[in-house]
Order: sequence, then structure tokens, then C-alpha cells
Amino acid sequence: MQARQISEAKDFSVFSVLQCPKCESHTLHQDSDKSSISCRSCQQSYPLLSFGDTSLPFLFSDVSTAVYDWCARIRGFNKKITEEINSLAEYLKDKTLSKLTRERMKQQLNAKKQYQAQILNHLQCFDQFQTSDSVVENAEIAKNQGVDSYINNIFRDWCWENDENKELIDALDSVIEKNFNPGLTVTLGAGVSRLSYDFHKKYKAEHSVLIDINPVLLGYAKRILNNEKIKLNEFPIAPESSADFCVEQVCSSNEVCANDDFTLLLADALNAPLKQKVFDTVLTPWFIDIVPIDFKDLISHVSRLLKLGGVWVNTGSLAFFHKNEKWNYSQEEIVDLLKKFGFSNIKVSRKKINYLHSPHSAHGRVENVFNFYAQKKFDSIPAKRVNYLPDWVENTSLAIPQQANITAISSKYLLQAQVLAAVDGQRSILEIGHLLAKQYSMSQQQAIAAVRQIFIDNL
Repeated sequence: MQARQISEAKDFSVFSVLQCPKCESHTLHQDSDKSSISCRSCQQSYPLLSFGDTSLPFLFSDVSTAVYDWCARIRGFNKKITEEINSLAEYLKDKTLSKLTRERMKQQLNAKKQYQAQILNHLQCFDQFQTSDSVVENAEIAKNQGVDSYINNIFRDWCWENDENKELIDALDSVIEKNFNPGLTVTLGAGVSRLSYDFHKKYKAEHSVLIDINPVLLGYAKRILNNEKIKLNEFPIAPESSADFCVEQVCSSNEVCANDDFTLLLADALNAPLKQKVFDTVLTPWFIDIVPIDFKDLISHVSRLLKLGGVWVNTGSLAFFHKNEKWNYSQEEIVDLLKKFGFSNIKVSRKKINYLHSPHSAHGRVENVFNFYAQKKFDSIPAKRVNYLPDWVENTSLAIPQQANITAISSKYLLQAQVLAAVDGQRSILEIGHLLAKQYSMSQQQAIAAVRQIFIDNL
């Protein structure tokens, strides 16, 4: 097997900006066999995962749990796609299908099998790890990111010729100052990395470091920036014709990339394994509204990475969905917080862009993206390591506090367990509802509706 290593520009070493995700020391180095990166201080080892003919460092503070989490997601994806394949095969046994329907479904069946192989082949670097089927998801990994949750972003970034990528970079250009020099740039939440790539090329960045937690998206970005052409099946949301139900796409940069201009890292952007105050620019595309922390705290993490006078450039949505309503900020509040916590020379704009308009689909969105350019004037409050789970979950010996949401969760699952236990092959929803109405002092109408919803949620 060819030795794996991090590609670097002649005048840039990634180790000049890296710090250990676990102990935060600056003593990371590539091991002699070039299959991993290690910390001389805490002895933690971080694997280099192979994607095609290239590789990515896997820089999470808890490597084992992060690996196990993605292995569990891969198993989940494989189970889901296998069920879809089996369902299509079963439907094809229907002798009443028309010729056109049968042809379409055969194409879908074959395309699903190809797609399964394409994704599993892309992620075969995880095959080396021995994991249990009963793995608890790692808190560092976004809960809404399955293996193929954002698969259409790959096509949008590196396949569709519909000007969406140009619209995105033009939206950023509306706030960026003339003669802007991005210097050493880091993208937090780079995804499939097309915006980072266009930003780098347009503004002539010195070097770009791209961080994302998702090995599917960043792995494809790495392969494409390594000048590989990727075959991947697309399944449009609203196919315009029978030929559009499944389309084999070829994703590539359509130009020769200077691969050593980019360093890609699989890591948690909120606990970025990067030194303080080394970057001239931080780019956050479609990021600030999806991270599970207060924007006020996010400012401190961005500020930690930036030199004084450095620039934060943002684009994307403000569709906050935090449970804590205080965190669901308006555009005006965002600007106010930037000023309070260290930024000045702030420029903002709103630009309407097309979003995920596949040439093969009748479905697409229009987003009025929020862009800002802000210059770091003074240091923000010190950034604290983001702990996604409470102490009593991380440390299983601690007492679980009595909280309203815990009580609500227990009531929900107790009710669900009782409903499912009442299924005996004889009782109807109506009869189970009558049983629960007496036990919980509910009206029969409320109880029947609750039972019905439990079955809908679990089918």
C-alpha cells in the first residue's frame, strides 16, 4: 500500500498551525510509517484515513468514539439502502406493472445497488476498525448528519452547471472590501468545499485549511481537489421525466487543482485543533445557524483563531432552531454581538440565490442568504472547549439531576412502552386508547389520538 501523508505546499506546513485535539499542545508530528499523526505530549495517535489515492487526518479529541460513531452510521446507511433495494425487488414481482413502470423501477433498482457500492467504497477506510453494533453516537458529530444527508451538495458543488456556485461567491463579494487579501485562511464547516475553493481562487489566498466533521463530504472534496473524477448516482427529489429518476453523475473540478494549496482536516470545528491567532481569515459557509451553541460563544471560537486585524467572512442562513429561544438571533442582534465581542468594520448584505436546483429535478429553493465581513479589533472572551453533553452523561457515575425535560422524556417513553406492550394481535387502537384513558385520566379522544400517533411514529 502506498504510504499516506498530508500534502503540503513548499512554503507551508500544516504542523505549523495544528495543535493536539486532546491536550492542546503543539507537539503533533507524522509517524514514521505515515499512517497516523501523534502527539509527543499526551501520546494520542490520530489516524490518516484513505479516500481514493489521498488521505485525511482524523483529529477528534476522542478518536475511538468518533470512529465508532461513523461506523454505526455506515451500518445504518447500509441497512437503509438494502431495505430500499429489497423493496424495489419485491415491487417488481407485481405482474400488473406497466412496461414503462417496470423499466423505471429496474433502473432504480440497479442504480440503488450502484449507489450503495459507491458510498461504501468511498468509506472503506472505516473497514479497518473493529466496532460493536451497539455504539452510542459521539457528541462531537452533528446528530443531523447521516451518511448521505447532504449528498446533493456534492452534485451542486462539483457537477451541476447551473450557476449556483457563482451566485454564492458573488453574494460574498457584495460585502468584501476592495483589495482584500485573505492570507492564511481557514473554513469552518467546509462540507464538499466548493465555496472554499472558489473563495481561495478568487481572492488568491496564501493557503486554505478546510475543516469539517463529515468524512463523506470532506472525503469527496479531497478526492476532487486531488484531480479525481468521481462517479456518483443522483436521485433527484422531483424527477422531471422517467430518465431523471436516477442519473449517473461525474463530479470533478473541471480544471487542474493545485492540491498543495489546500489542507483538509476531519475535525470538530467548534473545538478546532488549531493554534491561536494564526489565521488572517475565517470563512463560515452555512455554519453559524446549525452549530449547537450560542452565537456569542461561537464568536470567541472564531476570534481565537484570528490574528488582530484578521477578517471573519460569513454566508448562509439564519434559520436558527435552538430550543433556547434566546439563541435564535436576528440579523441586527448578530451585528450587535459582533461589535460587543471584538469586531468592527462590519459590512452586511442579503442576497437571493438559487439553492439546490438540480437540472434533473422540478424542485428547488430560493435562499436570501446573510453575508457579513467583520474585522477583529480586540480579543473576545476566551473560548471554552465545547462539551455537547452534560457532565452526568459524560461521567456515568454522577447522579442524574431532576429536570422537567427528563420527566417529559420518561413520560413519553413510558406511554410508548405501555402502548406497544398492549398489542396482542386482538386489540385495536380504539381499545388500547380506552385502557390508557382510564390510567392517565385522559379523555378517550385524547388517548386514542396519542396511541394512533405512537404507531405512526414507529411504522
